[in-house]
Amino acid sequence: MENSNPLFQYLDPMEFSKHFFSKICLSDKFFYPGECKDPDLLYPPFLNKINSVKTEYNKYDYDHTVFIYESFRSNELQRIYFNRNSSKIRRYGMHFYGIAADLVHLDDKDNDGIQDNGEFVSWDKLNYPLLQELATSAELIHLAWEACHFQLIPVSLQQNIRNFVTAQVVSFQQDNNLVPDGDVGPKTIAKLRSMYG
Repeated sequence: MENSNPLFQYLDPMEFSKHFFSKICLSDKFFYPGECKDPDLLYPPFLNKINSVKTEYNKYDYDHTVFIYESFRSNELQRIYFNRNSSKIRRYGMHFYGIAADLVHLDDKDNDGIQDNGEFVSWDKLNYPLLQELATSAELIHLAWEACHFQLIPVSLQQNIRNFVTAQVVSFQQDNNLVPDGDVGPKTIAKLRSMYG
């Protein structure tokens, strides 16, 4: 039974599926081989938690602005990271599903929360123990081997979300007379676009 999936302690399956199909799959970043900082591609309940961590952090540390350095990550970029040994995952990392974000310091001179010309990001200026404590309070998962990375689900459930999304994609493809291969390719995207605009 679907509701027995421990993954659903962390996300609402229908809400998550709609976000994945209507926002992530239809984004111009879906196949983009570069870094994406767009917070709108993050699953909204996860983004709310990230934003609460950022807000709480800034109450303690006025000198540093927390910045989402990477939100969504395409499989193309994941493959690049894998090939240069920056990641152990070849495809379908948690960034791909909009449930992971990397937080860094932004020298935000104009206080707009966006990296502009002349502003820089840094991994070494944040108080990561404080950030991690706040993330834990917000029920986010921190990876011990990657100080800047925070995600919605435990590592033990990562395969669950891959399986769930693949099943959702296959079901959508079957319902729309597409080849049910579980991959979101051009024909699947075209059908999604006709439904979600």
